[in-house]
Amino acid sequence: MKKTLMIIMIIILIFPTVSYGTEDLFTEHGSIMLIIDPDTGIISFANKAAIEFYRYGETLIGMNISDINTLTSEEVNTEMAMAEHEMRNYFLFRHKIGDGTIKDVEVYSYPIIYKNHDMLFSIIFDVTEKISALNELEDVYNKQKSLLLRIVFVSIMIIFVISFLLLTLKKQNKSLHHIATYDALTGVYNRRSLRNIYDKLNHKSSMPLGVFMIDVNNLKFVNDVFGHIYGDEIIIAVARMLEQMDYEKYVSRVSGDEFVMIIPNCTSECSLKIESSIKNHLITIKGLHYNASVGSILVTEEMSFEDAFSKAESIMYNDKSFNKHNNNHRILNEMKLHLYRNQPGLQKREKILKDMIMFCSDYMPMPEDHLNLLKEAAIYQDIGNFVVNHDDLELHIEKSYYILSTLHPLKQLSTICYHHHECYDGSGYPKGLEGKDIPHTVRILIFVNTIYQGIEKFKTPVEVIKYLKEQSNHIIDPDLYNALDIDLFEDFLEKVMGKYYGKVNARSQENN
Repeated sequence: MKKTLMIIMIIILIFPTVSYGTEDLFTEHGSIMLIIDPDTGIISFANKAAIEFYRYGETLIGMNISDINTLTSEEVNTEMAMAEHEMRNYFLFRHKIGDGTIKDVEVYSYPIIYKNHDMLFSIIFDVTEKISALNELEDVYNKQKSLLLRIVFVSIMIIFVISFLLLTLKKQNKSLHHIATYDALTGVYNRRSLRNIYDKLNHKSSMPLGVFMIDVNNLKFVNDVFGHIYGDEIIIAVARMLEQMDYEKYVSRVSGDEFVMIIPNCTSECSLKIESSIKNHLITIKGLHYNASVGSILVTEEMSFEDAFSKAESIMYNDKSFNKHNNNHRILNEMKLHLYRNQPGLQKREKILKDMIMFCSDYMPMPEDHLNLLKEAAIYQDIGNFVVNHDDLELHIEKSYYILSTLHPLKQLSTICYHHHECYDGSGYPKGLEGKDIPHTVRILIFVNTIYQGIEKFKTPVEVIKYLKEQSNHIIDPDLYNALDIDLFEDFLEKVMGKYYGKVNARSQENN
C-alpha cells in the first residue's frame, strides 16, 4: 500500500496537472481517497475504501468535508500552520464516521485537475489506534514523570527534614551542653561545671589553689523593696566584676547570690588583693551602693571540693556577719541623704520632732529603749518615700516597713513606723487600729507628728494648741493631750516656732 502511495505521489509530483479520464485506478484502490472541491469543500469523488471507512454509503459523495471534519476553522488553521512549521506534507484531523465514532486520520492532499476543474486530491490513513497508543504511551510517560517528580520531591523533602533534624539536634545538643555547663542568668559556670574544674585543678601543678566564696550583700532587701529584676542586676554585676579580674580564673554561680571563684597558682599576696578588690567594689542600683562579702582559702594539698567549699563559705559568712551593720547603715544613710536633697525641710522636721519627743517624755514617762525608738522613728518613719511617691500613702508605709525591718538594728522600729498613720478613732492607715489598740509608743509618735502639723499650719502657739485639742479623740489620744501642762507647752511652742520658723511670740505681740 505504501509503495502504491509512493508511486501515486511521484506521478502527482511529476505530473501535477495531469487530467485523469478514468477513475478505476482510484476506485478499486485499497487506500482511502477523496477528491474535494477546494472552493466549496464538496466531496466530488470517494473510492470504495473511503465509502467503507466513512460508512455514509454513496451519500458520502456530495457531502461537505466540514460535515466530516470535527475541527473548527480556527483549529484547522492551527493544524495547517503546525504542519508548515514542522515541514510535514500531511495534516492531522479528526473525522466523524457515519456510526458516530471519531477517527484520528492523517490526510495527504495534493492539487489535481479533475473533470477540468482544479481539485484537491486527498489520501487518508486511519491512525486512530496509533494515536491512541501514542496517547496511552504519553499518559504512561506523564504518570511516570509525575511519579518520578513526586519521588524526587519526597526525596528532597526527606533530605531537607533529615538535615533540619540533624541541625536542630546539633543546636539542641549545643544548647543542652550550654545549659548543663553555664548559669542561665549570668553566663558564668554553674556549680556542677565548677566542681569538675576543681577536680581537674586539684593537683600539685595548680597549687596553691585559691578558692573564693563570694556572697552578694543586702540582696533580700533589694528584692523585697525594689523587686527581683533589680536583684538580678546586682547578681549580674557581681558576675561581670569577677570575670574582669586580671587573673586566670574560673567563676561559678553556685546558688542564688553566691559565687565561687577558683584561681590556680594563687599566692597569699594575690589572695589578699583579690579579697580587697571584691569587698571595695560598689555596685550602684537605684542610686544606692551595694557590695559583696568574701571568704577564701588556699589549697596547698589535695582537698575535696566539699571541704574547700565549706571552709571558704564559713569564712565568707563571718565576713558577712561582721560587716552587716556597716553595710545596712551605709544604705540607710544614702537613702536619708537622698531624701534630704529632694525634701529640703525634712531635716528641720526631724529636729523639731526630736525636741517634742524630749519635751513629752517629761509628761509621758517611758522606758529608755522606747525613747530611743521614738527618736529613730522621727528620722526614718517616712524612709519609704525613697522608693515611692509619698502621696501613695499605703505603699510608702509598706516600703518603710520592709526597709527598716531589713536594715535597721532596732527591730521594733519597723512596727512603730508601720502604724504611724493610724488614728485614735480608727480611721487611719494601714490597719485601722482604734484607741488603746494602737501601741503606746506609736500613739506618742502620732501625737508629736500632729503637733508638727499644727506648727506648719498656724502662726501662733495658741492656734497650735487649739488645733491639737480639736484632734483629741480623732487623731490623737486625749490622755496624752490632757497630760500636758498647757502653759509650759505654750512656752515650748514659742521657742520652737521662733527657733525654726522665726514666728512672732504671741504673748509679746499681745502685750504690745
